[in-house]
Amino acid sequence: SHDSGERREIVETLLDIDVFSTMNALLKGKISENKEEIKELNHKLALLKERADAQTNHIKVLKEKSKTSIDKYELEIQSAVNQNDELQKEIHDLNNQIDVLLEQVTEKEDLELEASNIEKDITDNKTTINKINKEIVFYHNNDKCPTCSQDISAELKNNKVHSCNIQKTELESAIIYQNSKIELLEEKIKKFYEIETRTGTLRNKIAEVQSNIFANNQYVKRMTKQIADLHSESGDIEKENDKLQPIVTGK
Repeated sequence: SHDSGERREIVETLLDIDVFSTMNALLKGKISENKEEIKELNHKLALLKERADAQTNHIKVLKEKSKTSIDKYELEIQSAVNQNDELQKEIHDLNNQIDVLLEQVTEKEDLELEASNIEKDITDNKTTINKINKEIVFYHNNDKCPTCSQDISAELKNNKVHSCNIQKTELESAIIYQNSKIELLEEKIKKFYEIETRTGTLRNKIAEVQSNIFANNQYVKRMTKQIADLHSESGDIEKENDKLQPIVTGK
């Protein structure tokens, strides 16, 4: 039989074993719980990484689309700028054509004034011919002077009528020449009117070209804003991508 001291020692030993058993059981339970929690966290992390990977791929696609759009807009802007350069050259050429035409038109007023003076001379000559015709009629119809009642000899009458006819013929020839000169002047003046019409057409063409330049400039402004917006969006995308990197890389 054991004495009381030995029994006590045996009891304490048994109690220590029991405590260790209890602690071991509790520890195993805690380890099991931790394993489940780790498993759940790993599952959540895997899902999060999966979403992060998907988001990263989506961001990559957006960046590629953004770059493609920017490249496209920049090409369109360059095309519009090049087209405007060509249109400006066209305007320069059209203005040169107008200047050449306007140099010719400056003669028109002189020609119109010359034609007007000739028409006045024709009118004066016709008036003189009418007076001559009246004088001829007078000598044909009168043998005496109505003022002094003196006889008008046949010789004098013939001489006066002959002189009147010569003067009349000269004036009629002058009128024919003057009319032909007016026709030539009018032909030249008509060409100047055609030049003025061409000048007007060229000015309309310039207005049309300037309208195209304005439209191109407005288009360039819109494309430039689109590019700026895309750059801004790209910056936002980069920030979001930076936030996702620790999740994706696990760092």
